[in-house]
Amino acid sequence: MRNPLLFKLRIGALALILSSMHLASSAAAESVGVIETISGATTVKVKSSAGVERVLGVRGILQKGDVITTEESQVISIKLSDDTLMSIGPLSQVVIAKSDLGNEQSDTDIELQKGMTHVAVQKVYNESHKFFLRTSTATMGVRGTEFFVEHGADNQTSIHTLEGSVAVGKAGENLANSKNAVLVNRGNMSSLKPQSAQPSVPKQFNENEFFRNLNTRSPAMVAQIKAHHAALKAYRSKTTPRRRNAERTWHPRKKRRAIGH
Repeated sequence: MRNPLLFKLRIGALALILSSMHLASSAAAESVGVIETISGATTVKVKSSAGVERVLGVRGILQKGDVITTEESQVISIKLSDDTLMSIGPLSQVVIAKSDLGNEQSDTDIELQKGMTHVAVQKVYNESHKFFLRTSTATMGVRGTEFFVEHGADNQTSIHTLEGSVAVGKAGENLANSKNAVLVNRGNMSSLKPQSAQPSVPKQFNENEFFRNLNTRSPAMVAQIKAHHAALKAYRSKTTPRRRNAERTWHPRKKRRAIGH
């Protein structure tokens, strides 16, 4: 004869296990990255897409839709779920709208609402697998690339490409079909003002001078960029010839190879 009390205990234990598995699965699905370092403070303020504020330290888990806000002199380093390395400078605000979770249909989408960020994209993205960084003024599509973006109080966006190429167009543009988008290759920069019809024509910049100027504003940001650059270089030293072929320069007006909207 079945013991009713023992049966209830077993059912309760099974429900607890299933509930725990569901919560763990949901947390894993929502996680888009982890905070690796914080300079200038020990914690950083984060607000969820639902408006819930929390304070995270090193190894803190970032969720989809999180708004990250840094304070004066504060720089944080993030590793996204697609292995992208990202530095967020002082007095900046970034939204991780979504990050590639490893399946064939997932993309990465980041919004820089204000301030500065450096991004080192290790994974190669393509037409069906996209990586975007957006501001209120510009849309940037990348493959395997390293670049620096600053979005000022005047809503002007500037882009400096350190490795690879970045396609830049107006906010909300379909970069694959845009006649106004420009390609900012390594060693070049471009900018876009709110009232402009298209980004400025890319031009070369002096990298040493760029870093000297940035160092006067945030030495910690320069140090973090150099650390990520070294990590990216080490990663790419192990790259196969097939990957290197996939990273060849592309043009936004060539639909066959362009990144879509």
